[in-house]
This record gives sequence, structure tokens and C-alpha cells, in this order.
Amino acid sequence: MEQKLLGNLDADVSFSKIHVRPFNTIIIRDLVIIDKAPQIPSEAAMEHFREEFGPDYVYEPYDTLIRAGYIQANLSLKGAIFQKRGVLINNVIVKNGRVNLVVEEEGRLTNLQRMFGMQK
Repeated sequence: MEQKLLGNLDADVSFSKIHVRPFNTIIIRDLVIIDKAPQIPSEAAMEHFREEFGPDYVYEPYDTLIRAGYIQANLSLKGAIFQKRGVLINNVIVKNGRVNLVVEEEGRLTNLQRMFGMQK
């Protein structure tokens, strides 16, 4: 079932538990989204990093997009049901979370857009 939900992503997604309160809330515990192909900066970007951080700077690609112990998203299905606009996320609570959003060289997309096939 997880494969059908996630489709063909350029990321590995895992979580320990997901709880859905019908029509209004999703709770996810221990969410981790790992980039399958983290991008390496161009030589020009590396030169900038070396100028900024010193000549011995070594770039470590961020492969973790999101790591969170607890996420709660409060939803509204009104737009999806009555107006065919999709699910509206009213608010999100994240505890013990970290997000590494990287702007990549190719087309100025972020790692999030590339991994999930989102168009700019």
C-alpha cells in the first residue's frame, strides 16, 4: 500500500506510525524523507564555498530532506469535495523536526521539487 501512496518518487519515505482522523487531521510519527540522488554543487559553487569557509572545505551533500518526530496536519476537504480544488491544509504542527531545502543548479529547482516531481 505504501508504494501506491508514494508513487514513483526520487526519495525514500519512512515513518513509524500514521493516524488519520477522518475529514480533518493526519498525524505522522518518525517521518524521514531521504533524497535518492542528492545533488553535488558545481565547481563555481565549490569555489564560493571555499572562499567563504576556507580552502579545506569539503561539501557533504544533504540526503535528508525531512526528519520529524511528530507531524500533525489539520485539513479541510471542503475545497476537494465541493469545488474540486484539492485538500486545504489549515495548519501543521512539527515537533523535533529538521528540513534541508536545497536550491539546485539545474533549472533553479529545489530538492523538494525534484524529488516529488513538482513543477515550478
